[in-house]
Amino acid sequence: MHVLFNGEKKLRAKEAEFISFNGQPGGKVDACVVVRGPRFFESLSAAADMGVPVVVVAGTEDAAGAECIRAAEECGVPGECVLVLRGGKVTDLNGKEVAPAIRGGVGLNAVLDAVKFAVANGLVPEPVVWAPEEEPEQPPEAVWMADDGQAAPPAEAEGGPEVQGGPARADGRTGASPLPEVPEREATAAAPEGEGAAPGGATAAEEGVLSPLLGRVGKVIALFQSCPGADSSSVAAGLVRALGSGTLHLEVSNAPASFSHYGASLEEAAASGKYAFCDGRSVVGAGRQELYECIVAEIRVPIGNPQVVDEIYRAAHRVVHVVGHNFRDATESVHNVQVWLDSGMGLRLDALVVDRVPESSHVVELYRGNFGDRIGMIVGIEKDGDFRPLAEALLRG
Repeated sequence: MHVLFNGEKKLRAKEAEFISFNGQPGGKVDACVVVRGPRFFESLSAAADMGVPVVVVAGTEDAAGAECIRAAEECGVPGECVLVLRGGKVTDLNGKEVAPAIRGGVGLNAVLDAVKFAVANGLVPEPVVWAPEEEPEQPPEAVWMADDGQAAPPAEAEGGPEVQGGPARADGRTGASPLPEVPEREATAAAPEGEGAAPGGATAAEEGVLSPLLGRVGKVIALFQSCPGADSSSVAAGLVRALGSGTLHLEVSNAPASFSHYGASLEEAAASGKYAFCDGRSVVGAGRQELYECIVAEIRVPIGNPQVVDEIYRAAHRVVHVVGHNFRDATESVHNVQVWLDSGMGLRLDALVVDRVPESSHVVELYRGNFGDRIGMIVGIEKDGDFRPLAEALLRG
């Protein structure tokens, strides 16, 4: 059996000949093995196009492992062919044990067993192009619900100005202009001069949890996670890296998750000066009084206190939804974006960012087919180099 392998180590096995994989194989190939590591996504894409079974070694189910799993699912690799480490065992994605872990890792025998099973059963990658839409079990977290069950805009502070969806377009819709044409947000009405004035025009008594922080920033990018599976964490961190010094990653959710991009613990990440977390009641990090050129505010589901989300929405220079790229997440994201746009409240939505796929991905085209006439910027983000042009486009104007 001839097996293409993208790993750097040479493998020897009586039952299979492992051939170094450079994306352009010659001769007979029975299967491919794509191991998490350098050039993983490039190798997986090439392997999935060969028409032979593909076994993916994703390893631990951390952030990097999750990205490998997502990519495998998008390419149509069956769950039986994706190997992960769970509880000291190598299992497939469906939880079936394949072999014990070897020195804490995935051994050659586990890979061989998975390859033989895949070849015997003809488990060739096959992406899903359509399936019945699943109704969400609860209202989308990204849209606030009024007491009567109707979609409503972010909560308004008492006496505050009405949330506007942006200038009307020629077709009568609001809030969906292409990025270069979205004007700067209008300044909130100024508070009366005198003691108690706060940034943004609110008085000290009306000041929200995030007001002290948002008052020290040039521009805010509001990054909403459209569904629990959308990788808003990596997108936000990528934008922060692209924008460089003077940029803060503010995570808003019920529990911190994105700190791992900046440190081994929440405290270490907060001390880096690049990350802060808000649970709706208080802020961890960003305690110093320096000014920020930009804050990338990642709003994760489930969303905590709607009041802080409203503060971010009102302050936002751009409003972005990070949408999922595998079938299940894309289905949920399309539904939630549709609810946002059709809420009747003129909610702004300047861009969709599809996590971990190239610009040419069919999933990006799916979103463009659904929303291209209403949202001016719909892009895929696959690698670090993609973040710089995205950041520049979001800050333009």
